[in-house]
Amino acid sequence: MAVEFLQSGMIGKITRIYSWSNKGWGDDAPAYTGEDPVPEGLDWDLWLGSAPARPFLTGKYHPGQWRKILDFGCGTLGDMGVHILDIPYTALRLGYPRSVKVNCREPNHFSHPTKNIVDFEFPGTAYTAGPLKLTWFDGGYAPVSVPQENPDLQLEDGKALPRQGSMFIGEDGKRMLVPHGSGPQPLPRKLLANIEKPVLKPANHYHEWVDASVGKGTCSADFEYAAYLTTGILMGVLGNRFPGKTLEWNFEKKRFYKNRAANKRLSRNYRKGF
Repeated sequence: MAVEFLQSGMIGKITRIYSWSNKGWGDDAPAYTGEDPVPEGLDWDLWLGSAPARPFLTGKYHPGQWRKILDFGCGTLGDMGVHILDIPYTALRLGYPRSVKVNCREPNHFSHPTKNIVDFEFPGTAYTAGPLKLTWFDGGYAPVSVPQENPDLQLEDGKALPRQGSMFIGEDGKRMLVPHGSGPQPLPRKLLANIEKPVLKPANHYHEWVDASVGKGTCSADFEYAAYLTTGILMGVLGNRFPGKTLEWNFEKKRFYKNRAANKRLSRNYRKGF
């Protein structure tokens, strides 16, 4: 529904996007120390996979805590960005970002920060009013976690922003709030009175995959689309190792311009045996 509304021009061409999650999948403490006995039935070496070896610690990696650690997860942006940024990418037909810049704590070379502000710059598309800036907030920087002075993010009647979602700003000042997990909300609400509710085509991702595998049609989220979305998110994730620095992306070579340190992190050294 959000994609249909945005592409129909309900709020005009898009000039700015803010997206956020209040989750704080990071750890600002030093690297873990100590060692606990490996539980019976757990093959710790197999669980580590290609990541560097380390001692087992109860409650530090599982359940779910691995998301915080550089060797295993991608922090809040990697966890929630694939869901929340799916709508901007789909609706506006975004490709690779031109650049990314992250505001966060200094890297500790072990875990992701608990809060980040990530500024993406995208080339313009048919649905944007020129080049587009998208800002991602998470953890303690999310607009639901701090007082909001930005008029773009203030709601009518003093209502609170959702814990996760996106705000699209149209070229004529109209806005559209898209909470994660619920329907789009045009601002002002009276915009709904002037548009016919679109008829949405049902989608079944399982059937799409099977049909595409045998040459019948394509998937709505195919590998080309996934490449754009995944690359953009991982640029933001990698950017937290270089806080305050603008990382510019070379579309053709799939590398950063003039940043050897960032390019070295585009691949990893695998543990022997994997």
